Amino acid sequence: MTLFSFGQVVVYGGLNHAITRLFAIAPRYGGLTVYHACAWRKYRQVSILWSVVLVVLAILAWMGDRMEWAGLILVLLPYSLLNGAQSAFVAFANAKRARRQVALHQAADAGLKAALVFTAAHWFGPTIPVLFAAYATASLVTLLSLAGWQARNRNLAHKGSDTEMRSVFSRFADPIYLYAPFVWFLMVADRWALQSFADAQALALYAVAAQMSLGPIRIGMSAVLRFLSPRLFDGIEINRATAMTGMRRLTFGALGLTALIFCMAGLFSAPITQLLVAPAYQEASTLLPWLVLAAGLTASAELVVLRQFGALNSAALVRPRITSAVFGGALIFLGAWQWGLWGVVIAQVLQASLFLGWAMSQTHATSERAV
Repeated sequence: MTLFSFGQVVVYGGLNHAITRLFAIAPRYGGLTVYHACAWRKYRQVSILWSVVLVVLAILAWMGDRMEWAGLILVLLPYSLLNGAQSAFVAFANAKRARRQVALHQAADAGLKAALVFTAAHWFGPTIPVLFAAYATASLVTLLSLAGWQARNRNLAHKGSDTEMRSVFSRFADPIYLYAPFVWFLMVADRWALQSFADAQALALYAVAAQMSLGPIRIGMSAVLRFLSPRLFDGIEINRATAMTGMRRLTFGALGLTALIFCMAGLFSAPITQLLVAPAYQEASTLLPWLVLAAGLTASAELVVLRQFGALNSAALVRPRITSAVFGGALIFLGAWQWGLWGVVIAQVLQASLFLGWAMSQTHATSERAV
C-alpha cells in the first residue's frame, strides 16, 4: 500500500492536477482536442515509467530471494495503472463540473471493491494477491464506465498545434512532480515511524484515532476541493481578483471551522470514542483533538495551495512543500523515537502549522507582485 500510494501521489498526482486546472484555459491553446491529446500522452509516459520501476523492483526482490515481495509488487502493477487512469477520468469529469457522474462512479467503485473483495476472499481465500486482483477488477469496470461516458459527452473544439499546450502542461505539472515524493513521504511517515520505534499498541491506538479524525477530514476536504476547483479556475478566467478574494475568505472560514471542531473534539472525544470503538482502544480519545487540529490546518493549507494553482503558479509551492515535508517527516521519526505516540501527534500539528504559514506567506508575496 505504500507503493500504491506512491503511484497515486507521485506518478499520477501532477497529471491529475494539470488536467483539472488546464481545462478552463484549453481554448487558448488549440482547444479541447489538443488538451485531451496532451493529457493522455502524459498518462502513457508516466505509466510506462512506473511500470518499468515496479518490474525492476520485483526483479530485485526476486534476486534477493524475496519471492513473496516480488509477487506482491507484480500484482500491484495492474491495479495501480488502472486506478491511475480512473483518477485521470475523474479529473476530466470534475473539470467539466460533471459532479453527479463523479459521485456516482466513485460510490459504485467503492461498493464494487467491497463486494468483489468479499466474493473473491470467499472463493479463493483472503490473501493479498486476491485483494489486489479484486481491486483491479473493480477499477477496470469503473474505468470502462467512465470511458463510455466520456466518449458520449465529448465536446471537442478545433485542433491546433499541441506544442504550446504541451509546454503549459509541463510548466504546471513539473513542479508538482518535483515536490510530490516529499508529500508522499510525509503521508506514510507516521505509521512507519510508529512501527519502527513504538509498540503495536501505540500503532493500533494511532490507527483508531486517525480513522476517526484524519480520515473523515481528508475525505471531506477532497470533496470540497473537487467542488471548488473548477469554479475557482473558471472564475479566475472571468475575474481573478474576485475569485482570489473568495478563496481567501474560504481559507479563513476553514481555519475558524478547525478551531470550532478542535474545541468540540476536546469536549466530546471521550463519549465519541466510547460509542465507536472497543474498550481496548478508549485511550485513543486523548489523541482526537490534536489530530483534528493537524488535519484542519492541513485542509486550510490545501485551500491556499488551490489559490496558487489558480494563478498557474505551482512552482511557488516547491520550497514550502519540500521544506515542510522534510521537516515534518524528520519530526515524526524523531518524535516516535523519543516520545512515542504523542511525539508523532505533536509533530503532525507542528508540520501542518509550518506548511500553512509558509504557503500563506508565499501566496501573499505572489499577490503583492501581481499588484
